[in-house]
Amino acid sequence: MGTSLQYGGIYNLDTEERGNHSAVAIHYEYTKNLWNVKAQAAVVKHNPMVPDSVNDNTIAMAAYGAAYSVASDFKLYTLGISRKLEVNLGPVSQLEFYNDFGFMDKDNAAFTDSYSNITGVLVTAGHIYTYIDYATGYNHSWLGGNFVNDFAEGNPDAKWEARFNINIGYYF
Repeated sequence: MGTSLQYGGIYNLDTEERGNHSAVAIHYEYTKNLWNVKAQAAVVKHNPMVPDSVNDNTIAMAAYGAAYSVASDFKLYTLGISRKLEVNLGPVSQLEFYNDFGFMDKDNAAFTDSYSNITGVLVTAGHIYTYIDYATGYNHSWLGGNFVNDFAEGNPDAKWEARFNINIGYYF
């Protein structure tokens, strides 16, 4: 069990002023035999210094060269459960079946909340780790829908979006 705290500044290029952001989280992990459960709850607050003409209910973030909006204040809840299975399938020594669920509860009542659920298996073969999963999301920028504002205003008429994912990594 643990707690995480974060506090920092947010510099606004337009106003040349520094706002702040904070986050506090509690997290818990339980392992028994080949089972694992992880849970987390976080409260995140952003206080950007923006001109009076700009809405401060969202902040801009970017990844992979693309900008998107995120609600300024929200609570985030995650729950993951997994089960390892030792196997002897040629080079494959272990399978780990998992399900990870996330819920972004946006403080602004006019915004629509975001959800994600990922179900899959981790295949371990020596130093090669392969994740095979099916990810679903509702108002989730990375899983379809509207990339620009799913994590901000969202869309009350959104549909659940999904993608099949395979990620292969060599760890040394």
